[in-house]
Amino acid sequence: MLAAFARFPGGIFTLTSVTVDYHDAVGLQELTLAAGRGEVVGILGAHGSGKTTLLKVLLGLAKPTSGEARVLGGRPGDPETLARIGASIGAPAFIPGLSGYDNLRAIALAKGLPHQEVRHCLALVGLAAVARRKVRAYPVADRQRLGLAAALLGDPELILLDEPMVGLDAPGTRDFRDLIAELAHGGCTVVVTAHRLRDLELIAPRIVILEAGRLSVDVAATELAGDGLARVLFHDRSRERLI
Repeated sequence: MLAAFARFPGGIFTLTSVTVDYHDAVGLQELTLAAGRGEVVGILGAHGSGKTTLLKVLLGLAKPTSGEARVLGGRPGDPETLARIGASIGAPAFIPGLSGYDNLRAIALAKGLPHQEVRHCLALVGLAAVARRKVRAYPVADRQRLGLAAALLGDPELILLDEPMVGLDAPGTRDFRDLIAELAHGGCTVVVTAHRLRDLELIAPRIVILEAGRLSVDVAATELAGDGLARVLFHDRSRERLI
């Protein structure tokens, strides 16, 4: 197992020796991780490696058994902190009988946001043309886009996306990559999880790999270019499913 790299600045969130111990499993083990403003961090790992638990800790949905978590200068889950975070975790949950626009409008109303922002976010993710279509008629890729649009509401400083590229075709993946780069250029920090490296390597300049809840690698993606990536990270054949 490779030692974690420690060259990345903190500022947006800091996890220090965080352990999350569930009744029948350990979600995270002694995880120390930080991210700075404008970073795009790809979290890579197999199913059950702790990726979603990490996002839940940042949102205050999973409480550390030990260690400390700080997000945007506050405690995870505090209302003031949550107001500055956008997130899409798991399969996006929307009301099937409502349109994409109406689903987002309901979220915006709860946040006290104007309807113009709903239109803006739908346009950003390429759903303006189908905004009035009922969500039950959306293909998987469009549901993923709607989840991203919901995460963008309120101009968040930190965006957490759990496997957002599932179901996206090649044009959709390119659009997603361009949007994430634009958000980072504007100072937003984005954390994106995936269980395959190819979903992250062109999106996240920084790759963090989790194994059984532990930090295995924290490295700039440029250091893992080409077939050297497989040699360095996946010399164990059991890891080949992540490529």
